[in-house]
Amino acid sequence: MGPEERTRPARLPVFPTPFIGRERELDELTEMLAEPVCRLVALVGPGGAGKTRLAVEAARRYPGEVERFFVDLQPVESAAALPAALAAALSLPLSGDRPPAEQVVGALQSWSGLLVLDNFEHLLPAATFLSHVLQAAPRLTLLVTSRQALQLRSEWLYPVGGLPVPPDEAGPEAGAADKYAATRLFVTRARQIRPDFETVAEWDGVVRLCRLVGGLPLALELAAFWTRALPSATIADEVQDNLAFLSTTLRDVPERHRNMAAVFEQSWQRLGAEQQRAFARLSVFHGPFGADAAQAVGAASLATLAALVDRSLLSREAGGHYRLHPLLRQFVARKLAATPEEAQAARTIHTRTYAAFLAAQQGPLLGEGQLEALAEIERRLDNVRAAWSQALAEGQMALLQQMVVPLSLFFQFRSRYLEGAELFEAALRSVDAEAGEERATTQKEQVLVHLLLELAWLYIRLGRLEGAEALLQRSLHLYDRLQIPPVPGQATDPLLPLGVIALMRGDYDEAGRLAEQVVGSAASSGRMHDLSFAHYVRAQAAFGQGNFAAADRNARAAHRLAREAGDRWFIAYCLNVVGAIAAAQGAFAAAERHYEAAYEIRRAFGDPEGMAVTLSRLGEAALARDEPERARRTFSRSVELYRSLDDRGGLAAALHGLGRAALTQNRPGAARRHLQQALALAAEIPFRPLALAIITSAAELLLAQAPELAAGWLAFVKAHPATNEDIRSRAERLLESRGAQPAEPGHDSLAGVIAGVAVALEERRAPELAPGEPTAGAAPPIRAEALTEREQEVLALLARGLTNREIAQRLDVVVGTIKAHNHNIYGKLNVDNRVEAVNKARELELL
Repeated sequence: MGPEERTRPARLPVFPTPFIGRERELDELTEMLAEPVCRLVALVGPGGAGKTRLAVEAARRYPGEVERFFVDLQPVESAAALPAALAAALSLPLSGDRPPAEQVVGALQSWSGLLVLDNFEHLLPAATFLSHVLQAAPRLTLLVTSRQALQLRSEWLYPVGGLPVPPDEAGPEAGAADKYAATRLFVTRARQIRPDFETVAEWDGVVRLCRLVGGLPLALELAAFWTRALPSATIADEVQDNLAFLSTTLRDVPERHRNMAAVFEQSWQRLGAEQQRAFARLSVFHGPFGADAAQAVGAASLATLAALVDRSLLSREAGGHYRLHPLLRQFVARKLAATPEEAQAARTIHTRTYAAFLAAQQGPLLGEGQLEALAEIERRLDNVRAAWSQALAEGQMALLQQMVVPLSLFFQFRSRYLEGAELFEAALRSVDAEAGEERATTQKEQVLVHLLLELAWLYIRLGRLEGAEALLQRSLHLYDRLQIPPVPGQATDPLLPLGVIALMRGDYDEAGRLAEQVVGSAASSGRMHDLSFAHYVRAQAAFGQGNFAAADRNARAAHRLAREAGDRWFIAYCLNVVGAIAAAQGAFAAAERHYEAAYEIRRAFGDPEGMAVTLSRLGEAALARDEPERARRTFSRSVELYRSLDDRGGLAAALHGLGRAALTQNRPGAARRHLQQALALAAEIPFRPLALAIITSAAELLLAQAPELAAGWLAFVKAHPATNEDIRSRAERLLESRGAQPAEPGHDSLAGVIAGVAVALEERRAPELAPGEPTAGAAPPIRAEALTEREQEVLALLARGLTNREIAQRLDVVVGTIKAHNHNIYGKLNVDNRVEAVNKARELELL
């Protein structure tokens, strides 16, 4: 249509703020609109998703030298008024007696270009009119924004959701806000209001806020309005408590966009009564949920679910699951709360549904379906957590009893020890309180006995041996009083984790004795998983005593039982023991094959702890094959995994491996630092066999400098009952190879020797390079990325003058972990104390 045919074209609008993000969406829409078959594209999403801005930007990119028109349909009151409203907006003259719809269709026949129709959701009965327009105007393309699909055959749907938000691990490093569209939008708007807005200082609040609103652009803009008076963390707190807080008094913001609650209320009012009821009940879900769960909990038929998806009130994910936007969930949760009986009914069904789901996963978790069960639990974990909390709050012991074991298996299989421990600690406090009251029941005590056991396993993983032992003794007492057998599961007899603690303390006789008791009871009662684990403990005990034949026999028995059960996760443990036995007998190639098979299993499980264990084993094999550089790389990977898990025992073992690799490479300075860190961690747990191994390596490091002192340590290691045969043989070889005469160690306790070794390592600092070592072997200059995220965090707190204890409290870890981080920082910066570390970091612009 030429200029002479119209006098007032509806051009694309200009907005007062810059368009941010949506690069991928714009590229996809540009490609879509360029396709001749895509003549009606509908941007569908909830209110506040930014559909209008995206449509206008896509229109600007529309290919070709054609005209682009924009029509805001918000003021149009009814579907019948749409043709006349379009005529007015596009300056199309209406005359005569013909209906406006016919005249508009006729006038648009010769038009070419792109027509953007904004806010179509309240005019859906007029959707067929758009089909008539497309048929009459073959060179015209329509781009429509709506909260609801148009339900036309010619429609190409393009869902619009929130902007990408930072992941959990994202830190406040320079430029972090620019990496994620949600933070970029919020910070940009905040700086319009507060030019001094500091992203790094407010990072935690900004990230939490972005997640709370699900990256919804309008919500981010409304939240940014409040930065004139409040910090981001406070804004996030307010949003979490009250959706109505997301509002603004800015005069140039359209009335319908000044309050998020009002935006959602418009969509709510367009639902029928049954749809409203179902939608409100769906607010009890957390994270994605399936259609079957929606039908059970929300009384939502498939037709209702489809209608809610069409209205952009639910999103449908890959795999057929549904999800509520977090702000919409908050909105409808308030609607549900208005009918308490309905709310209670929905929560009760939700809790029972996910308790039953979790109970159904226990069998697969113990057998052939482990990976599939883990994936299913992962997908539903938010809902499982909600069901667990609800059952706990209501004292639903029968439901909790169904959930304890499979939930513990999930946390262990995925190395999510801290997460599991926190969840079970809170549950233990609650159930413990009830079990101590008059209303205590046998069922409460049965839940308690299982909680004690599973929390103990998580404590062992975290190196909290004393706490684990106390829990296990309570569990044993309850088992004895209740006269009930261990439930089916992975090592549910308390004697088994007690056996593992005995192994870690080097009490191989006790570990073997405990395992022997379980072998008898588990075999007679058919508890095959306990029997398999008992053979594993017996294998470890025999290995520690140098009885390789018994170790191999028990390890293979454990492996056979695990294979028969289809328990691949535990098979990896068995392979590691079989590999260690092979390595101890010089069959290093065979050992590495077993370790690599175990690693592949753990990698498939997404089990970083299992991967780290196996990497340490591979590092030991590389050292045995005189390949120190390969060992160093392998141990370094293990260290990084262990650091992310806060697994102090594993971290100590991997650091010890790095120390041994540095010794082999004639890098005494690096060896000293790694051994210091490893010894501090092993002593704190206490992990006696590992501490004795580290003492042996420290003796090797200082044997030339202080032969009498080092020989005394070696003599102590050789005589200590917790020393395994491998370390005892190594201590003997060192004494013989150096011709050293053992002296009295000067202490009659392991703790005393550890203290002496720690002092000697600190005072007798070996140079970074041994005499005659080529300078090419020196460590490369430190780079900013060489420090891990947690090390940078610790370094920043050191710079602020905090003590190790204060830093540990701030980061919610133990003091020994902070000491280990300090040693690692000192090593990477090549300094000896915190003052030097801070000064060096400032020189390198790391602070």
